[in-house]
Amino acid sequence: MPGNAQGPVPVMLVRTPYDKTAAPWNYFNFVRRGYALAVQDVRGRSASEGDFLPCYHEVEDGDDTLNWLAGQEWSNGRVGMIGGSYLGYVQWCAAASGNPHLQALVSMVTAGSAFADIPRRGGCFESGMMAWAFAVSNHQMDAARMVRDDWDDVLQIRPLESMAREAIGEDIHFLNTWFEHPDNDELWQMSDWQARSKGARIPALIFSGWFDDDGMGTTQALELVHDWPAAQRKAVLGPWIHSFNSRYDIHGVPMGLQAIRYDVDLLYFQWVDHFLRDVENGVEKGAPVEYFTIGEDKWKTAENWPVAAARPQTLYLDGEAGTAVENHGLLALSVPGADAADTYRYDPDDPAVNIIDMSENEIEVPEDYAAEELRPDVLCYTTPPLAADAVITGDCSVELFISSDAEDTDFIVRVTEATPDGKSIKLADGVLCAKYREGFEAPRYLQPGAVYPIHIRTTKFSKRFEKGSRLRVTVTSSAKNFLFPNSNTRAGFNSVETVVAHNTIHHGPTHPSAITLNVEKALEF
Repeated sequence: MPGNAQGPVPVMLVRTPYDKTAAPWNYFNFVRRGYALAVQDVRGRSASEGDFLPCYHEVEDGDDTLNWLAGQEWSNGRVGMIGGSYLGYVQWCAAASGNPHLQALVSMVTAGSAFADIPRRGGCFESGMMAWAFAVSNHQMDAARMVRDDWDDVLQIRPLESMAREAIGEDIHFLNTWFEHPDNDELWQMSDWQARSKGARIPALIFSGWFDDDGMGTTQALELVHDWPAAQRKAVLGPWIHSFNSRYDIHGVPMGLQAIRYDVDLLYFQWVDHFLRDVENGVEKGAPVEYFTIGEDKWKTAENWPVAAARPQTLYLDGEAGTAVENHGLLALSVPGADAADTYRYDPDDPAVNIIDMSENEIEVPEDYAAEELRPDVLCYTTPPLAADAVITGDCSVELFISSDAEDTDFIVRVTEATPDGKSIKLADGVLCAKYREGFEAPRYLQPGAVYPIHIRTTKFSKRFEKGSRLRVTVTSSAKNFLFPNSNTRAGFNSVETVVAHNTIHHGPTHPSAITLNVEKALEF
């Protein structure tokens, strides 16, 4: 409680799975500004009772917590929430309940629903979050369990139910529960705050970055608030990873001298002061969207996301795709005149690599994939060198026509910038397990020889491509360190048995596989 409080005051609530006693001073400035502060361990964590099943109870538990806070004699019934990642996720869950006491959100790098974000993006299973799972495997957070030098061996353990036992000497019960639910059933639907939203419009300040490994969670948040009045929403989207607003360079890739914002804390306070204490500070009158374009080293503004300045531009898969060094796979401005197909051999026991440091626990970092693109199971489609600078801002929509001789397989799409010096820097990615091409509620297995359309939505970014650089789209079926490889059997990602799949991408007038970009300045070549 603020020491100089005059009567009941508004409350700032933090709900966390990481131990409420770990660093509560991060929020003490709210107390100095006249707020009561409540920091709560979520169910089954640290000082809270119950069993920890990540995400499952957070709508109901958030609702109960808000009602309790509103009933305290020191509370005036107006509550705001703040936090990032899981601490952002619980805010959107509380908002989904429609509780009237929740009147402001400060959401940083929020996690999203299971099949849009974690742990089941696109119906696959994110092996890249095992470091997090190990860290929260006991009642108390243990970050040391994320750091190990044998992740390559650990991630190959099958069946997955035995992985934790072999790696850390004990079962992780919530992991086993997750593995028992391969489809989007009640277990996962309980945690889908976007689908469960009752339509309450809680003024939301949203932060995320182009390389945030929960970036799809923020995409969901931006969709949810899209039609809200401009004064009730604000998004700040930067060239950041999950530990946002912290680096000028990410894995050796420069983001720009303006990459870090120094007004973030001020925005927090202005937002909650206005919506919880009725302070007229003008925060609701600023641009609803502020975003950073890499390569321009510039912050821009917009009225909404997607930004109105970005128009769709479609590039069609063409040529005879092979490895990047051959450069026979092309991206064309119009539908190719002839049908063609590119086939590759995907072996789950020899997966392509998603380049990350598992112990860093950052999945979406930009990296140079040029060497990985030399693999025969990575199809590369590249534009000619650009005739002028181009600017892409937004996520990408990829429509592929696929076939396979396996009953199930995965498709992973990456968007990269192929630079004149031979690098291929990842900007965005998207994934889909083929058996969920018509929805995540039930599998629909592939028939050999049949051609199916699939749609993949990528993560978002804003980037200037300089004249002479090229845009590249790659297609493959594995991403070791990011996703557990699909076994190409009906058992999917959790199978001791594996089979080799021969996967085909069809393109041309009959099957116009394509990527649609959102461009502020169109690609010309």
